[in-house]
Amino acid sequence: MHLEFMVHIKQVELSHFKSFGGTTKVPILPGFTVVSGPNGSGKSNILDALLFCLGLASSKGMRAERLPDLVNHDRNTKGASEAIVTVTFDLENEDEPAPEIEVVDISSMSPAPPKQRLASEWVVTRRL
Repeated sequence: MHLEFMVHIKQVELSHFKSFGGTTKVPILPGFTVVSGPNGSGKSNILDALLFCLGLASSKGMRAERLPDLVNHDRNTKGASEAIVTVTFDLENEDEPAPEIEVVDISSMSPAPPKQRLASEWVVTRRL
């Protein structure tokens, strides 16, 4: 079976990651192309969070000496000992709904359940 559908990032959620001391949700809206702000506001840390969550870069690739340096240890957030990044992907195609798939359990050889619609979102979380 071959499935084709578009995937785009719907949201990036950062918790105690680099310059983000609390939890921040960054929605990525259709047609969204720019994150703007003054120097030092954390714009590039959003991309670093994406790379971290998907495992696509080393700590040096995210401008940190070691992975623990990615955790924000802000004095105001006592006990923040882990960084969490969650990326939500939108699997819906604007033109058509998610395709249906047939699931067969070959271990029990039971009759296949009715076709199931693929989820409309896929969520990936990484903790450090």
